[in-house]
Amino acid sequence: MQDGTGIIENIISMMPSAMALLNVVISVMAVFFFIYGMVKFAGLAKRDGTIRPGTPWLLLLAGVMLWNFTSAADSALETIFGSGTSTDTLLSYTAGDSIPEETSRMLGMLIMCIRLYGYYAFARGWFKVTKIGAGTAASEGAFGSASMHILGGALAINIVATVNGVTSALGFGDVL
Repeated sequence: MQDGTGIIENIISMMPSAMALLNVVISVMAVFFFIYGMVKFAGLAKRDGTIRPGTPWLLLLAGVMLWNFTSAADSALETIFGSGTSTDTLLSYTAGDSIPEETSRMLGMLIMCIRLYGYYAFARGWFKVTKIGAGTAASEGAFGSASMHILGGALAINIVATVNGVTSALGFGDVL
């Protein structure tokens, strides 16, 4: 039977593979959106009236943002948290000296999981951008949902600064 430390180490060791898988899926979807946007442009040229003019542009925008996923995430992080914040600087987390080693490893694993979910939410926001203005039931709240996913994903990617910002604003100081 495996103890908690072994489970935490296994999850930490799987995170790079999970991130690589997420990047592959995002890249494939980016190519799909780009090709689908070009097909929609061809349908728009026929002028049959079934395609709204903004749809191909939003598909291309989502495809480009997902293809350049790391750059898009870096831009969002720098916009929210200031210059010097990028996905490269958030790779590891080191807790303070006052925290026990087991707690530090657990906290590091939780932060890695939240960051992975942040990348997923950020990508999901760009998937939802394609629904904006489509004229379907799914497009009703698409702009708000896409905006919240993109913003929430960026906040989750830099969860340490997000938590420290909220706790400092409440008067508790930096807790992570």
